[in-house]
Amino acid sequence: MSAEGQKSPRKRNLFDEIIPTYIPYFTNSTEPSLIELVRIVPNTSRRSGVVVEIEASTVSFTDCMIRRNLFSAFDFATFPVTSGVDCVGRISYCGDLAQRRGNLKVGDRVCCLYPLLGGNARYASLPAEYLHRVPDSVHPGEAVCLVRSYLAAIQILYRSGGMDKKVKKNHRVLVTGSNGNIGRAVVELSKRAGAAVYASCKIEHREFMLDVIGADEWLNEDPTTWRDNLSVDIIIDCVCFTGNPKYLLRFLGRNGVKLVNVGNSRGLKRKMLKQMQHAGELYDIDEFLAEEPSTTFCGIQFMPKVIKKEDIYKQDSGSLFPKIGTAMHAVTPLPFRSNIYDYNLFESIEQRQDLMADDLSLLFNLLESGIIRPAIALEVGLHEIQQAQELVEAGGLQGAVICRP
Repeated sequence: MSAEGQKSPRKRNLFDEIIPTYIPYFTNSTEPSLIELVRIVPNTSRRSGVVVEIEASTVSFTDCMIRRNLFSAFDFATFPVTSGVDCVGRISYCGDLAQRRGNLKVGDRVCCLYPLLGGNARYASLPAEYLHRVPDSVHPGEAVCLVRSYLAAIQILYRSGGMDKKVKKNHRVLVTGSNGNIGRAVVELSKRAGAAVYASCKIEHREFMLDVIGADEWLNEDPTTWRDNLSVDIIIDCVCFTGNPKYLLRFLGRNGVKLVNVGNSRGLKRKMLKQMQHAGELYDIDEFLAEEPSTTFCGIQFMPKVIKKEDIYKQDSGSLFPKIGTAMHAVTPLPFRSNIYDYNLFESIEQRQDLMADDLSLLFNLLESGIIRPAIALEVGLHEIQQAQELVEAGGLQGAVICRP
């Protein structure tokens, strides 16, 4: 055939190809082995939509709880759901409305965080209002660690409770579940602020927390074994080991600043093991664990109070984090003590996305400057998500698990 008769090759369009992504199906048996690789095409027709080419996402305990339908932050409406609650990547498609409303364009590097995000994928169709810019210079695996874990940590330390409840130099900070993703971030940010940090976790993580993360002292994971004369200014409870935060108040000094309840990983682990029907793996029942909490964190119902934007930066904190001001998610004082607070990251970003953007910008600046450095245990590909979630459920990892599609 002559050159004139040959058909010119059609210009290749990025979205002509089918793009694989992981979708975990929630059935009666919700094991990691049921995560399937399916093929989808990102939606490039929505004028308000954005498609992001993913550079990195995390594989987290939250993903495992969502897959097992044990995540209490919301009720599932439809299944299946794509795993991955956060991601960092570049915009491949941006509808005209998204461009105007979000000041976004193709090529922008962004991050996103949401419970049903679907970040473990090569491409994700994301709502423009949940996107935040990421500097081009930062490593995607380290950047995605900031999107959830460090964001939660900085808000716990600086916003929860208000201006007079923020971490300060020479404070003594105690972190339960310190080897978890949020716990490690709390330890690192507390140390950067000049605080002394007590890290509570299993003994196998003792050297890691002291030598790598930089905690000042290790404590056993069981608070009933702590020394009676232990006295601290701030307690960040990521575990709810005792099932009741009032028990930890005994370790808060006379002028203690606050006790922040972050989660109930111990209780969730118990529920997960029950779901797996591994009765022999359940924790030993003690006086605190006879009954599992039935309401929100650690069995206490909290009433959120929205803080006005104009109250956020009334004064300079005078620390490493000068932009952080008052509360993100302060709560109504409880009858027995007014310095116990509840923190829920997903509720906080829904209520105050403007503060989320401010905090992420600060964290990315700290990462660019080398002031903070997230610990990464391993990186996996999309085809390794099943095994990665199995490792996360088993526990014991010393660092975050990053998915690099």
